[in-house]
Amino acid sequence: MTTRQVGTRGVSVGGALAAPWVARRNRAENGAVTYQESVGAGVAIILCLSVLEIVLVDLVLDTLWVRLVAAAAGFAAGYLLIGFSMALSAYPHQVANGRLRIRYGATFAADVNTSLITSVSGQRRGGDYRRTAEVIDGAMIVPVMGVTNVLVALDSPVEMELRKNVISLQEIRFFATEPETAVQLVRAAIEGTPPVPPQAPSAPDAESRPQVPGWLRRLRWAGLLILLAEIVLVTSGILDWRIAAGILAVTEGTLAVLGVVYGAAFVSQYRNLRRVGVPRAEAFSSSFFALLPPPMAELVRREMSIFRVIALAAARRTERSRLGGIPLGYGRDGRRVSTVLAVLLATAGAVVLATVSPTLPRYVVGVPLLYGALLTAAMAAASSTRPHVSHGGALRLRWGLHQELVVPVETLEEVRAEPSKSASGQDGTPDVFLVPCQGRGALVLRLASPVEVPTRLGSRRPAMTVVAPVDAAEAARDIIARAMEERSDESC
Repeated sequence: MTTRQVGTRGVSVGGALAAPWVARRNRAENGAVTYQESVGAGVAIILCLSVLEIVLVDLVLDTLWVRLVAAAAGFAAGYLLIGFSMALSAYPHQVANGRLRIRYGATFAADVNTSLITSVSGQRRGGDYRRTAEVIDGAMIVPVMGVTNVLVALDSPVEMELRKNVISLQEIRFFATEPETAVQLVRAAIEGTPPVPPQAPSAPDAESRPQVPGWLRRLRWAGLLILLAEIVLVTSGILDWRIAAGILAVTEGTLAVLGVVYGAAFVSQYRNLRRVGVPRAEAFSSSFFALLPPPMAELVRREMSIFRVIALAAARRTERSRLGGIPLGYGRDGRRVSTVLAVLLATAGAVVLATVSPTLPRYVVGVPLLYGALLTAAMAAASSTRPHVSHGGALRLRWGLHQELVVPVETLEEVRAEPSKSASGQDGTPDVFLVPCQGRGALVLRLASPVEVPTRLGSRRPAMTVVAPVDAAEAARDIIARAMEERSDESC
């Protein structure tokens, strides 16, 4: 690569294979700029599906060597998929040694000499981009979920080879989870001055929030890995029954010892949290999830939210803020359809479990149908048990089984009530966030300062307008307007 060129690299299988180990390092050093952090749920899903695929394929095959080859291929494919997923957090953008490296996991990387950069700024843009990286009108674009928020202007002409084509570049646009930090690092590299370290949020007091011990963080993967190994080696029938029985005895003994250790750690963590005044429910939840690997903890939280919503609906209670507040309902029209669908799925699942004679098809078809019925029933109940809430100085907008967006009242500049169709037409605008729920009307909230809203795959982006579907839009607008007036009077 010459000094007037941008060097690029495509898919790297080696990078994907190394990603699970690279991800263990500290990414907050050496000018790293993250663009994707929350990959735990995806990794856990890939891991579970890979194990399920290996077991099911092994049950179908008969010849030993074919089963061994299929198991090895399943392990390799699962590890490779996990590597590509973890590469999104393991390989961040980086500003170091006179070079800006822009990455997208193990699928794309571009190196730019900082001497070719004339300016850098934070500028958010969205678009319908269909590739990991593409060049449009002299701009190399590396988006995340169709969004870029950092603009790097180049000292033209700068050449780049992309898919065997040499292209002239004038600018580069990419996404960063913290665009201010990215701009600061690149600007310091251009000027040749040491970057001012970003001001980290104040750490919680160790006395008020006991941290999970390091040995427990390292040990919490052990039980899951041992259990997966036991499932694959024992239930697949690859090994002789005597060897399988020995492995079963060893793994069960190890799991029993780990259970005692986990129990003692849970009690210790719970007592420490209660000692500093943490409420019982929060202390119990924090202590329990501290024992699970982060991806598994996230999945367990999601599954538990299903049963929590159904329990609230059965008790005719709502998930209100601890401070009280005024509920703003939504989704009334869709509850009946979802309830009917849940009943149909439950009936179909029960019929399959009761009538289908082969064991494997019965459970493979019947259990997912019952789970779908449970999930559909929870989604139908969520709109009534998890309403939007206006209380104090914040507006809590909720959707799904556990998602929530908090909008401070002082950031509201204008509140309008609109029909749901006209309001939903604003979806897709870069600075607009449409709360993914249904309502007979909608609140359009114009903000004086942006709020961070979630996107797919766990990333976040700023938004200046929030559209929240509600059933009674006019009444909800009046409630929020009064809250804005009260907040204004307090500030005066």
